[in-house]
Amino acid sequence: MSLKKESFMKKAFCLLLAILLAAPLWTLPGTAAGEKPVITAPADGNVLAAGDVTIHWTAVSGADYYTVNIRYIENGENGPLAANAVPVDGTSYTLPEETTAALGNGAYRICVASVHGTEVRYSDTVTFRLADGNEPLLGKKAVFFGDSLTASFGWCRQLALRFGLEAVNAGVGGETSEMARARFEADVLAQSPDYVFICFGMNDQVHADHRNPRVSVERFAENITYFVTEAQRADAEVILITPNCVEESGYYTNPVHPESDYTAYGGVNAYLNRYCAKVREIASAYGTGLVDLFAEFWGRDLTLLLEPAGLHPIQAGYNLYADCAGAYLQARYVEDNVVATTVRFVSITGRVEPELCLLTAPGARVWLTAPNGTGGTVHTMQTTKLLRILLAAASGDVNLDGATTVADYLLLKRHFVLSQTLGPESQRNGDVNGDGRLTPADYLGLKRMLLG
Repeated sequence: MSLKKESFMKKAFCLLLAILLAAPLWTLPGTAAGEKPVITAPADGNVLAAGDVTIHWTAVSGADYYTVNIRYIENGENGPLAANAVPVDGTSYTLPEETTAALGNGAYRICVASVHGTEVRYSDTVTFRLADGNEPLLGKKAVFFGDSLTASFGWCRQLALRFGLEAVNAGVGGETSEMARARFEADVLAQSPDYVFICFGMNDQVHADHRNPRVSVERFAENITYFVTEAQRADAEVILITPNCVEESGYYTNPVHPESDYTAYGGVNAYLNRYCAKVREIASAYGTGLVDLFAEFWGRDLTLLLEPAGLHPIQAGYNLYADCAGAYLQARYVEDNVVATTVRFVSITGRVEPELCLLTAPGARVWLTAPNGTGGTVHTMQTTKLLRILLAAASGDVNLDGATTVADYLLLKRHFVLSQTLGPESQRNGDVNGDGRLTPADYLGLKRMLLG
């Protein structure tokens, strides 16, 4: 064979091979490879009046028939099936009212499949919500304003479906409160929201130069205050959210924020909580709702809630976001039993530190930081209460009954007046001023603590 003919044969072979490889991509009109049904009604995220619901989808060429699956969603999780692989010849199916009435209002997820012999092609899922017209949040607009913890939007969408809200995603990954301030008017106020959820702090506290935070705690507080006051001036109700605490070992693996950046502060969570403390103070000062996710995540197994990098939640973590924010909305706007917890720190000198008044769901966790820097999570009460926190070097439980009462004060007083002997543990508990010895100043301090 001549070289010229051999070259021609090689080119022909290569051309034929290219045609054969491309063949699966060639389709005739209406028979696109892998063509699947597309649900056209209801639209994803629609809120519908309770009653019959008719689902429509596009026809798929060559389909023998279609099957419809509809699942009721309970608190973001899969619930019972409202339609289980129901065969349909056409391109619509009506979910009857008696079925939805038995399951109740809430979110439903649809998936339609076209069947081609042994091949089954599934549509993308669509989620809609059934609601009665008298639900208090139905059709209200909520803007979710924050960084990547908000931009993920899954937890926001869960709230929208649960309460019938029109949700607007105003989260931008990587942003600080300072960066977000430039877009607040366009992304939030221009939406004319009824409710504004605000969650910042995670990026503000990062030490970009390994020496100083991107946004100081003081400037962060100014920015959050600006967001709150401007939103309230626009007649929107504000719910402030603290970011989740982080899993420190995973968080430090990122060279952007190594452990050495936070050693002087006792770790990243201790430093992040300084920003969260400002959020709590602003919530108290301006009467906003508070969802303290830092406190809600604290003490849980974070490896089950966060990605290995220790910062962003996985689905279970975002479900906790939705559950906690949903509990506040339920208490505040549906059941009208939101809790106002007044936190009063009382020192042994009788001085009362500035109070906090926190509006939360009943039983919600909050983190309280005392003026002396100590702190931890507490569960709020089921009803509005005054929570008095005694600032002392010791508990004052002199009689060792597990409580600090007038009986302890009288026992301590008898120790001095009648020389009544106290055991070592009672003496430690009675040293409320922390000077290492029992003196009359301790029982006077204990008296002031009890009187508030």
